[in-house]
Amino acid sequence: KKETTTNKSSMQGEEFLLQEERDGVRLSWNVWPSSRLEATRIVVPIGCLYTPLRPIMHPPPLGYDPIRCNGCGALLNPYCQVDYRTKLW
Repeated sequence: KKETTTNKSSMQGEEFLLQEERDGVRLSWNVWPSSRLEATRIVVPIGCLYTPLRPIMHPPPLGYDPIRCNGCGALLNPYCQVDYRTKLW
């Protein structure tokens, strides 16, 4: 049983390292509190370290040209989800 628990925890650790390598995001916790009581019991503050200029080694291909705002000229992030019905992204 101890070997199984050790293997599971090492797999979870590898999973977080792979996520950090893929997304450039490191969280101080792997599980967010689900209630206010749990949130008050946290000793370590919840935080996120994000590297926005981290180079992406294999970006997914885009099937269209970037969408530019007519007013300010900003580009829409091609990797965000757009809801055209509510005009939110």
